[in-house]
Amino acid sequence: KSFSAVDGVLFSADKSTLEIYPTAREDKSYAIPDSVKTVANFAFSGAVSLESVSMTGVTSLGDYTFRSCARLKNVDLGTGLKFIGASTFQKCTALTEIVIPEGVESIGYIDDSNECGATFSDCTALTTLTLPASLKHVYRLAFSGCTALSRVNYGGTTAEWSSVTIGEDNEPLKTIGVIGKN
Repeated sequence: KSFSAVDGVLFSADKSTLEIYPTAREDKSYAIPDSVKTVANFAFSGAVSLESVSMTGVTSLGDYTFRSCARLKNVDLGTGLKFIGASTFQKCTALTEIVIPEGVESIGYIDDSNECGATFSDCTALTTLTLPASLKHVYRLAFSGCTALSRVNYGGTTAEWSSVTIGEDNEPLKTIGVIGKN
């Protein structure tokens, strides 16, 4: 497999996959290049200085992509995202708000009949969540430990929200009262 590096960030040779972002890199913000369609598992995990990230062309975020990015406050997922893996934002303890774009059908996934969730678990500063009308499944533990979550906006109707499958240990989604279109 061939790779390419740009300013210390490792990509696939064709720059369609971001493989590794250096954890000790001192930049506070990073814009994922438009050529990137996939961000690999663990790519940004533990990045110590990263506070803001944006993406426009990304369609898939792997497992543990931003796990334990303790200073990450702002994430712009763009509009092309279709897949968010397991534990993708787990323990991003500075993240206060997230907008999941239209087109995403699941938060987490099923692998050999095992639920792979915990996507936003332990994001203790997360207060506001916006979910798309395209959402069909929220897998186990996706929002467990999100103790500050107080507002959930949903792009569909209240009736459509009732058909979204919510996995175990996602109490914030069950107790907050989701705001949808009527």
